[in-house]
Amino acid sequence: MNYYEFWTRLDEISLGEMFKKMMEDPTLAACKKRHNAIDMVKITKLAWTPYKGMNTLLVRALAQSKQKDGSVHEYTPLVEFKKVQYVKDATYAPKYLPNIAVISAVMQQGGSPEPVAFYKLQRDKTDVLVRCQCEDYKWTFSSHNKAAGALFGGAYKKPKPQGLKPSPNPNKIEGMCKHILKLFKVLEKTGIFA
Repeated sequence: MNYYEFWTRLDEISLGEMFKKMMEDPTLAACKKRHNAIDMVKITKLAWTPYKGMNTLLVRALAQSKQKDGSVHEYTPLVEFKKVQYVKDATYAPKYLPNIAVISAVMQQGGSPEPVAFYKLQRDKTDVLVRCQCEDYKWTFSSHNKAAGALFGGAYKKPKPQGLKPSPNPNKIEGMCKHILKLFKVLEKTGIFA
């Protein structure tokens, strides 16, 4: 895929569509378990990077996941929202328009955080790209998200099948690991969704 094809893909997917497909697929019974496991994940850091010229908003997180043995693993899930409509004046817009979200973001390296305003995102209309480096995401969803135009960044190497273990995602459904699910749960509390 060349640069032009990458930026002009039409087969994108929204957060709502991805979640619905993942939860409704009968072969992904583990998704319901995954959705309930997000209580074991703690988001300890959020970093907002607005790209106003490209109308995108990149959100990186630091997720700590408690394991059964008591150890804690860290992951960096991220989501890029596409077609974000930014508002020029972040200072006055929220006072007069209830459908505006305001975040505090560092706009340049080494700079101080400043307010950034945009129209609240629609779960079922705003296209997203997602990524996590956990094994569950790599094995279950990354290649299918790539095929659907929902993978942020380059593809992971295809994991080698271990024995005759069946694919955890035989219907090739796009989806999210528990770290990305927890990130979206935390983002809901920030007020960025309509």
